Amino acid sequence: MRAIRSGVDGLGNVYLKSALLDLLDRPAPGASILGWALRDPQVWPISYAVRSSMYSHIQTVGWVLSQFEAAVEAHAERDASKRVGERHIAKVFAEVGPNEVGSIQLNARRLLESVTDAELGPPLSAAELDGWHGLLDANIIGRSHPVEQVDWTGTLNVSRATLWVSASLLRELDVLVNQRSEDAFRRHCRRFAAWLLPRVREVSRSGVDVRSDTTLRFWPRNSLGGMRDIDHLEAATELRERGVRICLVTNDLNLSAQASLAGLPTQRSLSAWHASEPKRED
Repeated sequence: MRAIRSGVDGLGNVYLKSALLDLLDRPAPGASILGWALRDPQVWPISYAVRSSMYSHIQTVGWVLSQFEAAVEAHAERDASKRVGERHIAKVFAEVGPNEVGSIQLNARRLLESVTDAELGPPLSAAELDGWHGLLDANIIGRSHPVEQVDWTGTLNVSRATLWVSASLLRELDVLVNQRSEDAFRRHCRRFAAWLLPRVREVSRSGVDVRSDTTLRFWPRNSLGGMRDIDHLEAATELRERGVRICLVTNDLNLSAQASLAGLPTQRSLSAWHASEPKRED
C-alpha cells in the first residue's frame, strides 16, 4: 500500500494505471509480489509501453484512497484474514470492469491468480483436500503420545486425517525445546522436534505418512508477526482460503475463542491421545 499511496493525486484519488505503475516501479526488487506479477507478460504484456506518451491520454478508473483501502480491508475481512495481503489488493483490481483493464491490456484475473499462488502456494488437489484436516497447536504436541502412535482416524471417527504444522508452531517449539526446564510438556515437545528434524524436507514438500491413514504436512506461508495466536490463526485462514476444511486442534481457551469468532472449528485433545499429564497452565 505504501507504493500506491505515493501516487495519490492532490484530491486524494488513486487511479488504476498509476497504482499499477507505482507497484511496478517503486518497491525494491523482491519486495512486492504484485510488482513481480505485473512484470509477467501473460499478466500485463504492455506494462512498460504504458509509461510511454501514446498511453498518457488513457484514463482509468479511480478511487478515493480511503475507499480503495476500505475495499482492500473488506476482502481481508471476508477471508477472515488477520492481516491484509497483496492478494487482497489484487482482488480489488480484479473487480474493475473489463473495459477499464482492457484499455491497458491488464489480465486482472491472471494477476490475482499469480499473487494468490505466490502468497498461499498452488491450489491443493482433490486428493490432498480429502478427509479431516487439523492444524496442531503446541499444547497438543506437549500433551500427546508421539504423532505416529496416536490413532487419529479412529479417535476422530474419520477415514483419513492430515495433520498440519505451521511456521508459528515451529517457532514456538524452538523456544520451548531450548528452555532448561525438564517438565513433561517440554520433554514431549523436544521428542517431537527430534522426530521432525530429519523429516523436515519431506514434510515441507508433500508430507510424511505417520500412519497408513494419516499424513503430517507443513504450512509455511503465513508471515510471522510475533504474536503466537494471531500467527496461528492466520495459518488456519490461509489454509481455508486454499479450500482446506481446517480444524484448529488446541486446548488454548483464548485461541479457541478467537477461532470461533473467525468461523473456524476447533478440536480439544482427546484422552486417548494423552501421554502423561504435564504440569503446565495455558
